[in-house]
Amino acid sequence: MIDMDNFIDEAKRICRKYQIDLAIRLINDDNVKEKVMKQNNELIFNLSKIREVYGEDYFWYVLRDEMMPFLHFETERLIIRRVQKQDIEDLFAMVSYEPGCLDDGFEPFTKMDDAFDQYFEGLLNDKTRYVAELKISHQVIGIINMMKKNDRAIDYFEVGYAFNQHFWRQGYGYEAVSEMLSRAFIDLHIPMVTAGVFEWNEKSQKMLDKLGFKKEGVLHKAVLHERYGPVNLISYVKDFSDQ
Repeated sequence: MIDMDNFIDEAKRICRKYQIDLAIRLINDDNVKEKVMKQNNELIFNLSKIREVYGEDYFWYVLRDEMMPFLHFETERLIIRRVQKQDIEDLFAMVSYEPGCLDDGFEPFTKMDDAFDQYFEGLLNDKTRYVAELKISHQVIGIINMMKKNDRAIDYFEVGYAFNQHFWRQGYGYEAVSEMLSRAFIDLHIPMVTAGVFEWNEKSQKMLDKLGFKKEGVLHKAVLHERYGPVNLISYVKDFSDQ
């Protein structure tokens, strides 16, 4: 039996924490076909159409889509927030550095042309892309992606990240991603997060080990790299039910 009072209280807590203007209402109406409806800033769950077998995970699955665009927080040295227009030059500095781009599977941008503008516009519109901004200088030095996935028995997310090469090996990646994972588990109730890393990217593998991910194995010819063609990917997983 789902404890709906507990779910509502927890959802309200998170909305207050991230200043999300969202109300949640429960109905039980067989005459309404939809399981979930959105009216202005109100999210309506129709309990008569939501089977008990879905469990509480279904409610969080729906609620996460509403909450993730508003996710923002601070760490000791960083501000984590959505991408904004003023980030364009800092992000170009990252995606024009060849070694870092090849680690992420694509060719570096060489100039701020139409192709880059299209790429940057995609970042602006992506509700699950966040930047890491230095508190002390307000320079954007990293980007984090939380991509929703549904190709397993449960809904989960895949985390990706990239940081400006001038800030490598200073703990910024670990600081940002570890806090993102904590928020994913505690606030967004994400049950599992995965990550994929190229075999040559040892620094990223070491960070995932430090973050508590477990190596699942090697996915052979999993990604079509823009320069190297089909390449293997090491798959990592962090299952929060293990904690």
